Amino acid sequence: MTLLLALSLFASALLSQDETYLGQLVRKEGKSLEFVIRPAVEWQSIDKLVAKSDLIAFATVGTALGASITADGNDVRTDYRIQLKEIVFASDTETRAADSELTLSQLGGTAPVAGHTVTTKHVPLGPLEPGSNVLLLLRRVDEKYRIVNEYFGIFVVREGIATPASTNAFDQTYRSGKPLPDVLNEISAALAKRKK
Repeated sequence: MTLLLALSLFASALLSQDETYLGQLVRKEGKSLEFVIRPAVEWQSIDKLVAKSDLIAFATVGTALGASITADGNDVRTDYRIQLKEIVFASDTETRAADSELTLSQLGGTAPVAGHTVTTKHVPLGPLEPGSNVLLLLRRVDEKYRIVNEYFGIFVVREGIATPASTNAFDQTYRSGKPLPDVLNEISAALAKRKK
C-alpha cells in the first residue's frame, strides 16, 4: 500500500463517520497529520453509566504504555497502566482486586501509519494525567478496559471533590465537581437499581 493511499484511507475513515465523529484535519506538517475529533455524544445519567460498567474503582493513572491504530483503522487508542486502589463494584465476571493493575485503552494519541505519524485528539477528553487520582467506570473489552461511554466514566478526585474529566456535554450538576460522598451515593443507588 502506498503512503498516500494509507494516509488517505485513515483520513477518509475518520471523516466519514459523521454520525459518531466530526473529525477535522487541523495540521499537516512533514510526515505528521493531526486530527481533532468532536464526537456527537450526549451526557448519560449516572444510572446509565453504572448500568454499562463492568468495574467501578478508585485508581491512580500510571504511565502511557503506547498508542496504536484501532483494529478498524478509524482512530488511535492510547493504553495506560492503571493502579487500582479500591473496588466500588465488580460485575459477576470481573476478578480484579484492589492493589492490582489493569490496562485502560483510551481514544486518542499518536501512532505510526505507513512511515508517518497520525495524531487524534478527542475534544471531550484529553490525555490522562499520570499520577492523578480518579474514580473510573469501566467496561471490559477483551483483556483491556475502556471508559464507559468513552468519555464520561472518569472523574478526577481532588480534596474530596469528584470532577468529570470530560470537558463537554456533561450534566450541569457535575460540571464544577460534586462532593465525593454525593457521587458515591448516586452510584450506590444506581447499583441497587441494576440488581433489581
